[in-house]
Amino acid sequence: MSICYEFALECQIKCDVSQEVIDTLKYMTRSQEYDFDAPELNYPLFKEEAYWKEIWNIRGRQVTVIKYEWRTVITNQPREGEQYLPGEFGSAFSGNKLSFRRLLRDDVFCNVCWFLFPWLASISDTTGFVGYYRGDFDDYPTLVHFEAGRASVYELIPMRFVQGEPVESDNAEDPVLRLELESMTEIVRQELLRQAENPKMSLEAYISSVVARRDAMDAALEVGEPPPS
Repeated sequence: MSICYEFALECQIKCDVSQEVIDTLKYMTRSQEYDFDAPELNYPLFKEEAYWKEIWNIRGRQVTVIKYEWRTVITNQPREGEQYLPGEFGSAFSGNKLSFRRLLRDDVFCNVCWFLFPWLASISDTTGFVGYYRGDFDDYPTLVHFEAGRASVYELIPMRFVQGEPVESDNAEDPVLRLELESMTEIVRQELLRQAENPKMSLEAYISSVVARRDAMDAALEVGEPPPS
């Protein structure tokens, strides 16, 4: 059975990034299709070994199939299942601010996001908890953290499960972090507020009841690191 992931992220892109990066983010968050050559950014996310689209004949109709998942992962196009979940879905890139909330099948999520998160961290001015992802059967979301140009992921767990462990508030190198409203973007706050509404808690009470612990999947983000210059 295929699992779906809800994932979202919000960050301000650095003002000194290249025009190629700007054009790529505009393309990735597009609402309508158009031709776009893969950027020459020397980054694994954008590696393409063949032409990026094919024309298939399905039941007498010609259908354009886009082959590389980075091209479709955060497009601003509705996806089945999003209409049944609370809150708004979509993607936008304007004024160097990137934001998106989407549903993905697990195979696409795992193929792309371990490259996507590190790339965005490397071009983001925003630090702290910038996003999250959550599978169909996850009780808590996993938070995406940007710091010093690097991405990390943290699982949310009840505070009672880490009794006796050292808990820090602002050091991304520590395995367990205490949550603070100032350290998270609005898109993360909205997700935690949805989580808090289940037990009828305030957002402040909810984030006081959980901590963020470095997730085992954090190591997967290393594959997205660009080669040494």
